[in-house]
Amino acid sequence: MRFFDFMFISGIDPKTLGFLNNVVALSYIAIWRMASFIKFHNSKSSTISAWDRTS
Repeated sequence: MRFFDFMFISGIDPKTLGFLNNVVALSYIAIWRMASFIKFHNSKSSTISAWDRTS
């Protein structure tokens, strides 16, 4: 599979390869940010419910 990827990437001009690199990087960042927000939102709601139980 890696061999086929190398064959495909070697046929791409540098501008397109740079664009694809940016798309992949921004996709990883977007997924990471969404996962972090969901994790934060879940921990925030569990903290609030824990405070409600102690009152």
